[in-house]
Amino acid sequence: MSGKKNTVRQLSSSRLKDAYEKDIDTEKLLVAVDNSLEAASEFIGQYEEMGDCFYSAFHKMRESLQEVHHCKRVRAMAKVGRVWDFDKEVTGEHYYNV
Repeated sequence: MSGKKNTVRQLSSSRLKDAYEKDIDTEKLLVAVDNSLEAASEFIGQYEEMGDCFYSAFHKMRESLQEVHHCKRVRAMAKVGRVWDFDKEVTGEHYYNV
């Protein structure tokens, strides 16, 4: 060891989300749920009519459900910081630059 101090720079400090950011989280979650419901309805309709599901409808439904899961996870995060940190439940502040 060279005797130098470990100079790890903290990348981000975090703060609690404000009402505006919480509103954006809720809005994005509602849009994701709406998209998911639309994809599920389309999938069910195609499956019912054709007796078989198309891969594209399945893929669309899977992606929409993943989006809902992501939005729910972000909405549950209490803090905002310069960079994302899922382990510390910190949302990246760029997420709110709509």
